[in-house]
Amino acid sequence: MHPAHSFAKAAAFVACAGMLWPAGLMAAPPEKQSGQPAARPDIMDVALATGGVFHGQLVDGQGQQIGEAVVKLVRDEQPVAETVADTQGRFQFRNVRGGAYVVETPRGSFPVRVWSEGTAPPAARPAAVLVSSEAVMRGQIGYLDPVNTTSLLLGVTGVVLSSVTLSKVNDLEDDIRKLRSP
Repeated sequence: MHPAHSFAKAAAFVACAGMLWPAGLMAAPPEKQSGQPAARPDIMDVALATGGVFHGQLVDGQGQQIGEAVVKLVRDEQPVAETVADTQGRFQFRNVRGGAYVVETPRGSFPVRVWSEGTAPPAARPAAVLVSSEAVMRGQIGYLDPVNTTSLLLGVTGVVLSSVTLSKVNDLEDDIRKLRSP
């Protein structure tokens, strides 16, 4: 077999391997702490007080209260209630029913699951402490996983090498045909 054909096959293999590599194959499992699986920190369980009262407090990354901020309670993308936090960052909503909500503040949105009185799991908090930071970073690209990025680059490299090599092999075959023909 001609060396150019071997190189073309190898390049095609790299292209296919890069594009077909399972995305999560090399992904690390969530870190465990003290033998327990990592909890989802993005949803907070909160127990409602008597009468369906939802208590909360806004603080920054250093634990300083964020006072006098507008706080909205949203369910299914529809506003349910709105209030203004006091100077200590405390707020409350009355007549809330159990379920999944999003608490929206000027510094971010916080998904919460609120539980009616007497139904909350032991890990539920009596009040939501919403910690926000000054720096809000938003983007469309998301996290660039090294395994997925490497797989993508291998796939693109393989396709490019395959097309270049195939072109060279075709040129070489044309030259051989010219030499054989009278």
